[in-house]
Amino acid sequence: MSQNQWELIDFQAKFTEEYMQWCLNHQEELKDQETDIDALYYEMYGKWLEKPADWLGGVSPQDYFLGMRDVRMLVSAFIEYILKDIEVPDPLLEQLFRRAEEVYPIFLNILMEKQSPEITDEQLRQIQAQIIPLIGKMHKPHPYTRYIELLQTQQEDNALAEQLTEALMDVVKSYLPQLLNSYDKTNGYARMALLDLLSYASGENKVYSLFIEALKEPEADIAFLAGCLGRLGDIRAVDKMKKLIYRPKLQYYQFKEIKNAIEELSGEEIEEMDFSGDVLYEYLKNNDKETE
Repeated sequence: MSQNQWELIDFQAKFTEEYMQWCLNHQEELKDQETDIDALYYEMYGKWLEKPADWLGGVSPQDYFLGMRDVRMLVSAFIEYILKDIEVPDPLLEQLFRRAEEVYPIFLNILMEKQSPEITDEQLRQIQAQIIPLIGKMHKPHPYTRYIELLQTQQEDNALAEQLTEALMDVVKSYLPQLLNSYDKTNGYARMALLDLLSYASGENKVYSLFIEALKEPEADIAFLAGCLGRLGDIRAVDKMKKLIYRPKLQYYQFKEIKNAIEELSGEEIEEMDFSGDVLYEYLKNNDKETE
């Protein structure tokens, strides 16, 4: 394949098609209890990658992207797969990793983009979401300050928000001032995502106070906040949460989260309460009866 001649091929679909055909022709081997199906799958996949393919003009899948000497072409191919909602081929990812020093600055530029004239905002988020874990696998520095800025703008749960949260989880205390500052500026989903991250900042008095204030808000998601407080690990929260158990119109799922958090923090066992009429409570009660 020359640098400017390549096709957008669904490599995973191609292998799956051949693998399923093989399975149809080797039923007895698959029924053998000594056959490790998972090991067999990956062994076949490894051989498939290395085998020259007629549908690739005699080139093996493993070598298909070697002709892309311009690193910008590799990144463009990576983006094209994402935009077409096709799994990025392992051989393409390997080339990106192999040339990480050149790819990394391009990835950083994409992460810094706020808008693009060529793609929609949603498509940009999809691309950024797939770049974040690759930076980790390249063992390159994450632009955590930019991640916080991006998380602050997310208004719904999506792949980018999940990747941002996962990346930031290990550096919460190092970036605590920035996270607290962002929290003060956000609302909706982004605010909840930042709270989730802040719950990993155990021992921080400012964070504990923030959660206690959040509990007082009229529309507070007390089940979510209880889970966060349990993770935060500050035993002072126990008395605050015990008061929540007797809140009027408390739902069973909320009670369970509060109960679990109190028990996690204090070791004290909280007795079950009667929530007759609550859909979740009735479902679990009936399910328990069926399993007895």
